[in-house]
Amino acid sequence: MSLPRRSFGLYIENKKNPFRRFVRCKKDKQNGGCSMFRWIDDACVQLEFVKYIDEINVLETKLQMAEDESIEMAAKHAEHVAQIEESWRKLVAIEKEEVEKCRLQLKRKDMIITMMCIIIVCLNTQISMFR
Repeated sequence: MSLPRRSFGLYIENKKNPFRRFVRCKKDKQNGGCSMFRWIDDACVQLEFVKYIDEINVLETKLQMAEDESIEMAAKHAEHVAQIEESWRKLVAIEKEEVEKCRLQLKRKDMIITMMCIIIVCLNTQISMFR
């Protein structure tokens, strides 16, 4: 519960600290007052401190949001990398299959050419026998 404004007074003179302003409760504790006391410059510093605390809280919130977004983006990046790697493995497998098919076709064609050469040699041999 806060006290009404009129309960506090601004004082400039003090024997121990001349020219340093302070705020204190107008009433003594014995007369129902409180023990509130603040140097004016301390109060100003506290107000500035509160202002900076608020700014720090805002910045910390923004930082946390940026970190969360960064983590999310890293997860998406890792997912995309995994998809690319999987696509690459599939492509390499398809290429290997195609290369193997081409080798088999070349072997077949090579066998056909070899057989044709044998047939030609045999035919030449038989033709020369009949001459």
